[in-house]
Amino acid sequence: MLAVLVLSAITLSTGARLPIPDDWSCVDDFWQDFATCDCGCAALDKDCADTTDYSVCARDNCRPGEVPSATDNSDCVTSACGDGWRDDGEACDDGDVLATGGCNATCTVVNAGAQCGERAQGCIGGDVGEGEGEGDVGEGEGEGEGEGEDNVGEGEGEILNGNDDDVVFDEGTSDPVRPRGCTSAPVGAALPLLIVTAWRRRKR
Repeated sequence: MLAVLVLSAITLSTGARLPIPDDWSCVDDFWQDFATCDCGCAALDKDCADTTDYSVCARDNCRPGEVPSATDNSDCVTSACGDGWRDDGEACDDGDVLATGGCNATCTVVNAGAQCGERAQGCIGGDVGEGEGEGDVGEGEGEGEGEGEDNVGEGEGEILNGNDDDVVFDEGTSDPVRPRGCTSAPVGAALPLLIVTAWRRRKR
């Protein structure tokens, strides 16, 4: 183990390439070329600096319809909208299948104001998804006029309180109208009553 570590340290310091792993499936020249992190090659490229997620991938070596795995960039998985990797059949991929953000829900349109990169670079900016719709507000007009007259009963004498002393006679008769308790009447209707009551009290 110590020998391997020493060899690795010497290799890094001198710039010499390590031996190509047996399971390396990409072009031999891609292995540790000191320039490009190659992904999807069945073995982790030393140019990826031991980082296994696909954010460091600079070159995709997966077959058509496949993309590097998000957690193991040496492996390839089936491409799908929302996986965060923009493949050749997508206009963008912001890592979800929502209409909001930088990319629409089907990875076919970059949303207004967004900028989307290649591979796993995702999108920046973008308007929040908006829904548009039009609807007519109900309107209605109605016209109506009402006229009425408040008719006040006339003819019967009224009293202001329930005292037996306050007896009012019907006009033109000698029959008294007995007290019927308190009543309410418009001021105009009560005025003759007040006059009659005051006149009778002055005669006593």
